[in-house]
Amino acid sequence: MKWILFPPPVTQTYQPGDHVFIRTKSRKEIGRKGVVISRPSSSSLDKDAQEEEELRRVWVRMPSFRIDHLSNTTGQSTANEHEKNSIVDQFFTTSFRPNRLVKIITDSIMFESACGGDHQDDDVVDTIVAITETTDQYRLLATSQIQSTDHVLEIGCSNGECSLVIAKYLSKGSLVAFDTSQEMIAQAKDKISSLQEKVVKNTRFHVVDPFTEPRRALLLAGGGGHDGVINKPNSEKITVVLIDIGGNRDLESVLKMLAWVNESFSPRLCIVKSKQMVQEIRTDSSCCTNVGEESSKEDDERPTVTSCKRLKMKRPIISIQSFSGVIANGKEWFHTKYHEKLIGGSSNKMDEKKTLLAPRFSHPKRAPLSLSPKDGKTPICRYYNYHKNGCIKSDCTNDHVHCHWCLKPGHIALHCTNKQE
Repeated sequence: MKWILFPPPVTQTYQPGDHVFIRTKSRKEIGRKGVVISRPSSSSLDKDAQEEEELRRVWVRMPSFRIDHLSNTTGQSTANEHEKNSIVDQFFTTSFRPNRLVKIITDSIMFESACGGDHQDDDVVDTIVAITETTDQYRLLATSQIQSTDHVLEIGCSNGECSLVIAKYLSKGSLVAFDTSQEMIAQAKDKISSLQEKVVKNTRFHVVDPFTEPRRALLLAGGGGHDGVINKPNSEKITVVLIDIGGNRDLESVLKMLAWVNESFSPRLCIVKSKQMVQEIRTDSSCCTNVGEESSKEDDERPTVTSCKRLKMKRPIISIQSFSGVIANGKEWFHTKYHEKLIGGSSNKMDEKKTLLAPRFSHPKRAPLSLSPKDGKTPICRYYNYHKNGCIKSDCTNDHVHCHWCLKPGHIALHCTNKQE
């Protein structure tokens, strides 16, 4: 995972070639994307106006909306008319105030330059985690960074305010939204119903808590079966995950949710709203020079880790790039915090797996129905897998051989440390 804080500590500047999102003036409008260019020399502005505008405006080349040319009402068309009936892509150049623009987070450009130029293979997905602490910035991140073909999972959709905003941008993708409240989900569905039929069709809402029902949540996110029955999930389709499980929720919950998301989906982008996490990062970090600026000798000699005697492990020193918001050593910081908050400082991989993968339910019947791999019909006994006393029914016909979580024989779900099948 690669980490970025949004917004950055210092107001962003824009250079030719930067991909940007132009935020809208109204929620009814749809934002657009373009590429920053040098100021055109043949501008229609007079000289004085040009000098003033050059200091405070950014020039962007962007595609116009696609135009459908309708045929004539007679149904007959000539060759020229047929050409007019085709869909035409047009581009134009205009300028914006900098506060209207948001940089598109580009892995190969931003992180390669900010974090030392390490390059991975193209087929290796390294999730970018963008963190913010306010609702407005969270929604701005969501709308500016998603692509029309993305398959988005929103964890903590509440009454659908954010869902309503981002669903309009997924013309060729889909949205799956989770919340623990039936009332909130009902309100969210009502909001989405006002959009176009295609958008509504590609949007699904579910009442589910990934903390207590991780396997059912994974199934619903992948859309690989009917509600409540576990088959092999199709989770690889999720490309973007949004996490808003309460802006002031404890850090431990956010860390655990991030770990589950990374383990289950490995999306290209994960956007998190968490005031606690932002404060923790700021406390543990120090701002450093911007990309392109010369660092001092002291910065070059600064250690990358420091010892933590209480945890008997090394704690990484993180820093936030001033203009980009990129968090150096963010991945190492996450793993350290995860061990500190959830595993008590242990570096034992088996303990980490138990914390991350083993499901927990307040009652065995809250676990979703899981079918035995031996015949695909017999339910795996939930009491046998999740109750502290096991199954006490002498005549129980359910499967007592296979684990409810990983579907492998020889152990129960409460003791399982395997990934699910």
